[in-house]
Amino acid sequence: MILASGPDCWGPPASKGQVDPVEIDWRRKDGTVLKVRLSGREVGSGDGEVGGYELIAEDITKQRELEDHLRRQAAKDPLTGLANYRHLIDVLDTEIKRSERTKREFSLLLFDMDGLKQINDRFGT
Repeated sequence: MILASGPDCWGPPASKGQVDPVEIDWRRKDGTVLKVRLSGREVGSGDGEVGGYELIAEDITKQRELEDHLRRQAAKDPLTGLANYRHLIDVLDTEIKRSERTKREFSLLLFDMDGLKQINDRFGT
């Protein structure tokens, strides 16, 4: 499979003869998605000219799945499954920026759940 005739398809080189890695989705024959990181570099011909390009395709599917799992764990309380304070701050920051950009107001509703700390202290990890 020819992906490109040169590094121009990836944009300007990050350093002499190399391009920044690109992450893409490939589809397997069974329809599942494979996350792939493509990286490459020029290969010299010995006389100072570019003889070709070396392309490395790396399967990063499991790495991305683990990162997504860790992000979800970091945003939720393990016992209740409710969003935690860190997630609240991230969402609130996003909404403030959106409100400033669109000039539209938004509302914030917070609940104080009695006894949640004791439940979390007793059954949480």
